[in-house]
Amino acid sequence: MAEETASMSIYRASRTIKRRQSSLYNSLRSIHEDSIFVSEIAQLWPELPLVANLRCGLWYAKKFHSNCYFKSTDGHTNNLSFNTSRLNLHVAILAEGRLYDS
Repeated sequence: MAEETASMSIYRASRTIKRRQSSLYNSLRSIHEDSIFVSEIAQLWPELPLVANLRCGLWYAKKFHSNCYFKSTDGHTNNLSFNTSRLNLHVAILAEGRLYDS
């Protein structure tokens, strides 16, 4: 095992570590901890609408004001693609309403 690790490339070693950390337990624990964080923030600011990202966040709370659809590449420099399914105009309208309420 030690000889195998010594001859392993840095790339392969990093992939092995990532695979070990990506276990089902770690994934579920991360979701649980994130849901606790979302609940704490929602309790601190109950007047703010809670919006779930359908790509990765719908399971973080029991109830949301609305949902949205953002992708990690949205807004990145030189990303010129435009996907109409991720317009999220309702989120902009929701934010605008909050701006004028304050």
